[in-house]
Amino acid sequence: MYACMSLFVCLFVCLFVVDCWDGPDNNPIIYHGHTLTSKIRFYDVIKCIRDHAFVTSEYPVILSLEQHCDIPQQQVMARQFKEIFGGAYTLWSVMVVTLYHIHLNGAF
Repeated sequence: MYACMSLFVCLFVCLFVVDCWDGPDNNPIIYHGHTLTSKIRFYDVIKCIRDHAFVTSEYPVILSLEQHCDIPQQQVMARQFKEIFGGAYTLWSVMVVTLYHIHLNGAF
């Protein structure tokens, strides 16, 4: 599925949103939580993104990780991310930002 998604032409940037959850044997998994979607290994997803994301586009890839893993599995994810992407990534420290609905002149 992720391989097929990355074949779409990206206009300015490719965005992948992945829901990360604790998996068996300390292997994080990706799936849309609390649904009947298939569960796939985090390792397989990021390897597929690395191998296919730039096939049809030279533009940047943004991975949005929705983190539901405990600390030990987050550490596994960090190691796997470094292993798969090596030095070919920029890692930003992201803080949780709460967006407030702003009512401006009845526009919203």
